[in-house]
Amino acid sequence: MQRHLKSMLTSLLLPILWLPFVQAFTTSEKEIQHLLEFINQSDCVFIRNNNEYPAKKAREHLETKYDYAKRWVDSAEQFIERIASKSSISGKRYQVRCQIQLFYSGEWLNQELRRYRASQISQQPVAQ
Repeated sequence: MQRHLKSMLTSLLLPILWLPFVQAFTTSEKEIQHLLEFINQSDCVFIRNNNEYPAKKAREHLETKYDYAKRWVDSAEQFIERIASKSSISGKRYQVRCQIQLFYSGEWLNQELRRYRASQISQQPVAQ
């Protein structure tokens, strides 16, 4: 009887204990997907290893890298640092040219991540 009670308690508590990890994963995944869509919707040119690519191609490239390496990425910051900032082959930093301004992609994406998070906070309902 005691073993059955212990098993039942474990099966009830385990999902509760995993909840923070699942929520963190879904938040990170949502943020990463937002960044990929932000890239796709931009009118910017991406410079990778001295070659220029339109936004759609940049998104496809980064999505392919992410699909391969997502097991090493636990947050949007790690996505930016490990996937979207530099070439894994040459080590050369990616750049983004929007109109006449030139940015390093990591800085550009971190700025968007901060903006996105701020917008998510402002959209949360206020507790009564």
